[in-house]
Amino acid sequence: VKLATDLAKRDMGKTLYDVMQDIYAKYGFYRESVKSYTLSGKEGMEKIAAAMADLRKEPVTKIGGEKVAIYEDHSFMTRNVLHDGSQESTGLPKANALRYLLDGGAWVVVRPSGTEPKLKLYIGANADTEVEAADRAERLLKGMCERIEPLLKFMLINATREAFQTLYKQKARRFLP
Repeated sequence: VKLATDLAKRDMGKTLYDVMQDIYAKYGFYRESVKSYTLSGKEGMEKIAAAMADLRKEPVTKIGGEKVAIYEDHSFMTRNVLHDGSQESTGLPKANALRYLLDGGAWVVVRPSGTEPKLKLYIGANADTEVEAADRAERLLKGMCERIEPLLKFMLINATREAFQTLYKQKARRFLP
């Protein structure tokens, strides 16, 4: 950081902060976020598999009010361009992941963990200002959660109930002789 600051001052007469603001003005602001849904046991893995199957059966076309431009299904290694219906290969290795590319450069990835009953959402958003990028990321996350949570709701309720039962049993043991 010191070297970058020194170079910015020497070569441009600016602070590092000023140089970063110039970069943001030219390329925009970016914000990323992650959300995990942790379920329990074999039932959780099955529910996540069913949710992924549902997302494949009925691909998402809007997230947070924004149109999906391209939908990639990495288990089939396909890229689907929604405005013209064309399909091509992603050129990427096979993976149990869905990626949605939105107009304007934002993206959303949905993928299950390979080793535990967990479904993860990854969001990337861009905008002209830092506040707009943060708002966009939050709106996209909320929009994708609204699509996924009904698919997982039953399991989330059961996982929460099991967690409370386990906690209750642990607390009760402390007071027993």
